[in-house]
Amino acid sequence: MTGKFLILGVRAEMADAHTIKMLQQLDVQCQSCMQECRLSEGEGLVDVQGAGLLSCPHCGEHQAVSRARFEQFLQVQALKT
Repeated sequence: MTGKFLILGVRAEMADAHTIKMLQQLDVQCQSCMQECRLSEGEGLVDVQGAGLLSCPHCGEHQAVSRARFEQFLQVQALKT
C-alpha cells in the first residue's frame, strides 16, 4: 500500500530494467472509498518528473507517489514470476 492507494498494477515505459521513464497506466484501489480503478494520463494520473499524481475518479481522493515506489512494485512483481 502507498498511503491512500493500494497499487495493484503498473504499466510504464522503462528507461532501463529498473528505471521508469514514463508512467502509462496504474491499477489501484482507493483506500478512502475502496473502489478499484484504472488510472491513465488525463484520467486520474499525471506523470511528473520523479512522481505520479493519482486521483480517484470515484471520490476525488488524491496523492503524489514517488516514481521509486512504482519501480519497487515492478521489481517485486518481477521476482514473483
